Amino acid sequence: MAVALHVGCGYMRFIGCINIDCVPTKVTDLVADIRHLPFKDNTVDHIECHHTIEHIRRWEVLATLKDWLRILKRGRKAVIEYPDFDQNCRDYLAGKDVPMQLAFIYGGDIPELEDQHHMGYNFQTLGSYLHTAGFINMVDKPAQDYHTKQAACLRIEAEKR
Repeated sequence: MAVALHVGCGYMRFIGCINIDCVPTKVTDLVADIRHLPFKDNTVDHIECHHTIEHIRRWEVLATLKDWLRILKRGRKAVIEYPDFDQNCRDYLAGKDVPMQLAFIYGGDIPELEDQHHMGYNFQTLGSYLHTAGFINMVDKPAQDYHTKQAACLRIEAEKR
């Protein structure tokens, strides 16, 4: 049986995944710290993380990605969607929907979900963290999450060697 994880699920359930968050919600299957996931090495087939990586403190991101790499099976992928920091800053400076741009830059709209943003990413910065953690074949793909209707977002897919 394939094991797929949706880390940082918040209020969004992904069917076919174990939905994980640090706080219980109506959709949370497992309350856990996503920086240290409680799975054995090489047991997970897929990781989806949508709009959560930016909530991890900068100095904890590398260790978090290394932990995700640890639990992934060889040749399997982690898929991460996140605000496009560069484009959201450009849109903010252009005066385009300023409150929404600020929300995507800083977070903090849902206090019970610990949702302030601690880091902003573009493909190069997140790709560099993934590479340093040991991931390979980083690919920039169009974001698919519902957040794309609100502001600029990115998607990166990375594979375990």
